[in-house]
Amino acid sequence: MDIVQAFPINHSPLSCKAGVFNASQNQAVMDLVAFFLSLSLLGVILIAFQQAQYILMEFMKTRQRQNASSSSQQSSGPVDVIGPHSHK
Repeated sequence: MDIVQAFPINHSPLSCKAGVFNASQNQAVMDLVAFFLSLSLLGVILIAFQQAQYILMEFMKTRQRQNASSSSQQSSGPVDVIGPHSHK
């Protein structure tokens, strides 16, 4: 028995002959899909912007710490670091 004979195309439940939606319903569904797609894209852009802002803020904090430590070392001259095992 052939699969084509068992399920003829005109009796298939997914056949495109009998439209599921009429034209106005189809347009409404497409508008709804476009709305949610746009909303999702806007959410992704917002999250990406927040992540980029966070990364830049962390980079600026690190850079400010490096600048502060280098300027304090330059203003006080060479600093001798005394470790726990350096005393006599």
